[in-house]
Amino acid sequence: MLRRTTAATLDEFLRFRHLVRNVYGFELHFDRVLDLASRLEPVRLAVQADLAAFADFLVEMSREA
Repeated sequence: MLRRTTAATLDEFLRFRHLVRNVYGFELHFDRVLDLASRLEPVRLAVQADLAAFADFLVEMSREA
C-alpha cells in the first residue's frame, strides 16, 4: 500500500502527464518540468520503499494464516 504522501506525489506526475498528452504537449512549462524532474528519484525511492513494506506485510500475513 502506498503512503498518502507517495500517492499524492505520484498524482502530481500523473496530472502533468495528462496535461502534456492532452492539452499542451508543445508548450511545456520549463520550471514545472524541472521541478518534477528533480523529484523523480525521491518519488521512485518512496514507491520502492512502500512496495517493499507492502510485500513484507503480505509475507507476514501469509505466515499467520
